[in-house]
Amino acid sequence: LAQNAKLIAAFNHLDIFIDPDPDLEKSAKERERLFKLKRSSWRDFDPALISAGGGVYDRSDKKISPSHVARVLLGLPATGEFSPEEVIRAILGAQVDMIYNGGIGTFIRSSQENDRDVDDASNSACRIAANAVRARMIIEGGNLGVTPKGRVELARGGTQINTDFIDNSGGVDCSDHEVNLKTLLHDVVRSGEITLEERNQILIDVQEDVCEQVLDNTREQGLLLGLDEVRGNSDPFSIERTMMLLEDRGVLDREAESLPSHEELATRHAAGGGLTRPELAVVAAHAKMDVYSRLLKQPEGRVDENRLLFEYFPERIREQFPDSIRKHQLRREIAMTVLTNRIVDRAGSSFCLDMERETGRSIGHVARSYLMADDLIGAEEMRTKILALKNIPSEVVYTSLVKIEEALRRTAAWLLATNDDDRLDRIDSLIAEGVKPLQEYEDSIPGCLAGPELERHENHLQETVELGLSETLAQRIIKFEYLTAGVRILDISRSFDIRVPDVARLYYYLGNHSGLHPLVRKCDEANFSGRWDSLSMRILRNTILDGLWALVARICDKAPKEREEGWIEQMVEDLRRKPSFKAMESDIRRIGSEELSIASVQVLSVRFRRFVQ
Repeated sequence: LAQNAKLIAAFNHLDIFIDPDPDLEKSAKERERLFKLKRSSWRDFDPALISAGGGVYDRSDKKISPSHVARVLLGLPATGEFSPEEVIRAILGAQVDMIYNGGIGTFIRSSQENDRDVDDASNSACRIAANAVRARMIIEGGNLGVTPKGRVELARGGTQINTDFIDNSGGVDCSDHEVNLKTLLHDVVRSGEITLEERNQILIDVQEDVCEQVLDNTREQGLLLGLDEVRGNSDPFSIERTMMLLEDRGVLDREAESLPSHEELATRHAAGGGLTRPELAVVAAHAKMDVYSRLLKQPEGRVDENRLLFEYFPERIREQFPDSIRKHQLRREIAMTVLTNRIVDRAGSSFCLDMERETGRSIGHVARSYLMADDLIGAEEMRTKILALKNIPSEVVYTSLVKIEEALRRTAAWLLATNDDDRLDRIDSLIAEGVKPLQEYEDSIPGCLAGPELERHENHLQETVELGLSETLAQRIIKFEYLTAGVRILDISRSFDIRVPDVARLYYYLGNHSGLHPLVRKCDEANFSGRWDSLSMRILRNTILDGLWALVARICDKAPKEREEGWIEQMVEDLRRKPSFKAMESDIRRIGSEELSIASVQVLSVRFRRFVQ
C-alpha cells in the first residue's frame, strides 16, 4: 500500500503480476482498491492501468511468453517461453531497490545450501540462491522468506536485510497490546465502571495510539541493529563475549542459530568485518529473553515499575483508568518488557552482561543505574533531537547516539560502583522533583578545559559540525563525553563544601598535568585481539580513574577554608613534587608513550592504588 512504491512485479500462489513502468499514483490507488475488495486477486487489477508490456499471468499455465519490455526488466532471454517458476525466479533475481516478501514460503536460500536443506518443498522450483539476488534490500513481511544462512550471505554481499522476526514484529506486538488492553478493560467492565459498549468504543478510540506505539517499538529494534553494528566496529569482540555468556547460561545455542564460531569471527575481524544484521538480530533476541527473565526474578522496587507500566498504555487509558493499570494482572510482566526493550534497544545486546561482569552487581541494580543515568544527563531529550534530524547520513545519527550511550554506560558504572542505595535514593528524589543536578557542572565544562584537552575538544567540535550538525547540537553531543564525570564532581562538591566549578577545574587540571587523562584516552582508543581484552582494559581504565578521583578528594579534604585564586594549581603542584608521585608520574608518561598493553596498565593500576590509599 506504500504510495511511493514503484511496484514492477509480484506473485502469489495463483498469479504473476508484471507492470514494467507503472504510474505511481494510479497504481497505488488501484492496489488500495484491491486491498479493500473481498477475496481479490491480481486478476482484479484494472488492465487499463498496467503499463505497456505488462500483464497478469496464471501460475497454472505451462508456459508464459513475456513481452520484450518485461524480458529486459527481469533479465530473461530475448526469445523463448518460460514456465511460471522460471519467471518467478527471474523476478526474485531482478535488479531492483527492494524485494518485499509478504506471503508464505521460503524463496531464497544460501548458495551453500540446496533445496533439500529447506523445509519447503512446494516452493523449490521457485527458489533462488542468495548470490543470484540483485536487490539492494529485502524486507520479510512474511515468516522465513529467506533461510537464516541465506540472510547472512545476502548481508555479507551488501544486501540490506534484517530477519523476519524484526521486520514483521509489529503484528505480534500489536496482538500483545490488544490482549493487555482487553485484560485491563475486562476487569473495568466487571467492576461496573464502564459498559461493554463503552469498552468497545474505547478500543476503537485508542487504535491510532497503539499503532504509533507499535511502530515506535519496531523503529527502536531496527535502530538497535544499526547501533550494535557501530559498537562492533570499535569493539568487535563485545558481541562474541555476549554470545559466550548466553551460551554458558543455556540461553543460546550458537550452532543451532547458525551463528559463527570463534574461528570464523576471527577471520571476519581480520578482514574488517563482523556480525551481520541478521546475526545481530538473533543475538539481540536471546539477550532480551535473558534480561527479561532475570529482571522478573528481581525484588520489586529496584526500579519505578509504575512509571514503566504507565508508559505502555495509551494516554487515554492512563488518564481514565490509572488504578486499573496499577492492578493489571500482568503488571510486572509488562513493566519488565518495557524495561528490557528500553535498555537493550538503546544500550545494546552486550550492555547488561558486560555491566554485571564489570561491576559485580545484579541485573536489577544495572537496570536502575541505567534509568537513573538517563535522567541525570538528559539523554532522552538528546535522542529525540538527533532522531528528528533530516538529511543527515545514518552513520552520523548512529555515531551520535552511540556517544550518548557510552556516556550513559560510564555514568551507570559509577552509580553501580558507589554501592550506596541511600545516595542513589537522594539522586532519584532530586530527579523526581525536576531538579537537574548536573546543570551547574555542565555550564562550567568549557572553562575547565585547557591545553591538549581543549584542543581535542575544539577539533572534535569542528569535525562534528562538518558532518552536518548545527554547532549548538554538536556542542551538546560532545558535552556528553564530559558529563560522565559530573556525578562524582557533584558528590565531592557536597562532601567537602567546595563549589562545583572548582572541583571540576581541579579534576581536569590534575588529570591533564599528571598524564592520567591522556592515558585514559589511550585506553579508550586501544585495539585488542582477544575476546576479553577490551572488557579487561575497561576495568583497568576505571581503576585509574578511581585513583584520580581519590586524589581529587584528598586535595579537597586538605583545601584551605579561605581559597584564594590559584589554590588548585598550587595544591596539585605540591602533590606532584612528592617523590612517590614523581616516580608514578614517570611511569604514567612512559606507558603513555609506548604501545599500550593490558599488562603495563595493570602494573600501573596496582601501583596507583597503593599510592592513593
